[in-house]
Amino acid sequence: MTKTERESETLRILVLCIGNLCRSPFAERLLKKKIPKDKLKVEVYSRGTMAERGASPSSDAVEAAKKWGIDLSDHRSHPLDLCDINTSDIILTMDSVTAETLNDLYELNDSAVPLGRFYPHSMIIDIEDPYGKGLEAYLRCYEIIEKCVDGFVSFYAE
Repeated sequence: MTKTERESETLRILVLCIGNLCRSPFAERLLKKKIPKDKLKVEVYSRGTMAERGASPSSDAVEAAKKWGIDLSDHRSHPLDLCDINTSDIILTMDSVTAETLNDLYELNDSAVPLGRFYPHSMIIDIEDPYGKGLEAYLRCYEIIEKCVDGFVSFYAE
């Protein structure tokens, strides 16, 4: 996609994790915050491969996100469906296995990409699920996601 095409089209980015309770909604909101609106038009949303519709993030997930100025208190989980897959330009997953599975199952031409691919100085990392592991686990996870989001933004918005 050329720079002119990027400027005229909206890029639909789906961020995907398991429960859509912490990693993907945090990454979604951080991407919305960090992608320069004047350089890249995007629609960012998140889903979970095994999400229960309407579930709320844990208090630890919400508290940890505040460190980055992200409010997850109003987030409610959404399960992934085929429409999400078919209408997304890029699907950012939390691990390489999910990206590979989606690419193979739905013939996505590698549009499903592990977010960890954008971690600095790394070929690829999987972003561990902090669910139920306490505040410190969420903080560590969100630090990793921030580095990956910064790498993604540098790659796509410049």
